[in-house]
Amino acid sequence: EIEGVGTFTKSEIEYYYRKYIFYKESEHFKGNPGHPQFQRRLKKEDIEKLLTGCQELIFEVTKTCNMDCHYCIQGKLYEFHDKKQKEHIDLKNAKLMLDYLEKYWSRPFAPGRIGIKFYGGEPLLNMKVVRQIVAYSKTLKTINDKFYYYSTTNGVLLDRYLDYLISNQFYISISLDGNDYNNSYRVFKNGKPAFEKVIANINIIRSNSPSY
Repeated sequence: EIEGVGTFTKSEIEYYYRKYIFYKESEHFKGNPGHPQFQRRLKKEDIEKLLTGCQELIFEVTKTCNMDCHYCIQGKLYEFHDKKQKEHIDLKNAKLMLDYLEKYWSRPFAPGRIGIKFYGGEPLLNMKVVRQIVAYSKTLKTINDKFYYYSTTNGVLLDRYLDYLISNQFYISISLDGNDYNNSYRVFKNGKPAFEKVIANINIIRSNSPSY
């Protein structure tokens, strides 16, 4: 038992100790002084300057996924992992964050283009909130009122939301591991491979909107 943390089995402690030794031997903890401002105690103006220069905001819009990839951090190849949760972001909190950053993004030296990115789980499973966040961001008054949108996706639902993604000029990153053999660890909940579905959706984009 570790006070304030919880109770762990011997095998769990051994696992994380091996992980610690690996990182230590890889000089992961050696440290990098990085930017000079991080070598001293941050002042209020330092933090405000960093917030003003913030070029992207990432929302984890859902923890839910429609696939069961073996090597996912919550997949079967990991001995210890958190339980999968069916949890969506609260729109109220997303708007609160955007409202907070709006005053910084309105300053003269704010970034010219600001990225709003959607992550998951599988973010397209919560398109209702994605649409709401995009719509709300367009009401904000920033230095040039210009945002771009980006989403990482497994590609399964692309055909369903393609018109919306194109009309809002989303940048998308599709998870694919090469050919059907390479991609064999990326499977649906029933264990069936997802390769053909993802390729079919990519081909829909290629056929219907080649420039996109």
